[in-house]
Amino acid sequence: VIDKEMKIKSKNGNASRLNNDNKILEYIFSYIKYKFDNLFAHGLIFIIPLLTIISVFIILIFSIIYYFTKETDSYKDALWQTFTRILDPCAAAHDEGLKHRLISGIVILCGLVIVAILIGAIVTFMDEKLNELKKGHTTVIEKNHTIILGWSPKIFDIINELIIANENRRNPSIVILTSKDNSEVQYIIKDKINNSKNTRIIYRNGDPMS
Repeated sequence: VIDKEMKIKSKNGNASRLNNDNKILEYIFSYIKYKFDNLFAHGLIFIIPLLTIISVFIILIFSIIYYFTKETDSYKDALWQTFTRILDPCAAAHDEGLKHRLISGIVILCGLVIVAILIGAIVTFMDEKLNELKKGHTTVIEKNHTIILGWSPKIFDIINELIIANENRRNPSIVILTSKDNSEVQYIIKDKINNSKNTRIIYRNGDPMS
């Protein structure tokens, strides 16, 4: 009976230790994910230098491995081999030997991860910029332009008169600032104004009274 009780206690102790270990691992992964989320929230300005530092670190580490495993004749060749394999997986097509192929495979995998992160960051950045442009929250830098504040049914007549008045002017523009949705304003005006001639119409979203 005592042996059975000891075995049960031992099993319970092992189970509790496993649960504690799992909780520690979950916490570590959650913490790392949280830190990465905070890092990538800074955008391309932070991501590109970070990826550059990581790439340089990988190149230095694996070039040393290439050199000391006698896969290359000089350290310069080892640096070049590592650099080319990070950028181009096809560079390892003629590698011979299991050890050389294994090292090249790890370098290529690191390179693919870095490139994938960079492409994802660029796509996200471009998507954010396009959304910002669509919403009309960017700064306007124009000279001798006409600003229309707010929205009313008479806006189309005003724009048509300005287009006629701007025919003899060089690079004229009209800036429309309204609290209405920017995409909706563009659609309505393009539907009503068939030909803006030499006048550019710029749309911005905001409070005209502020």
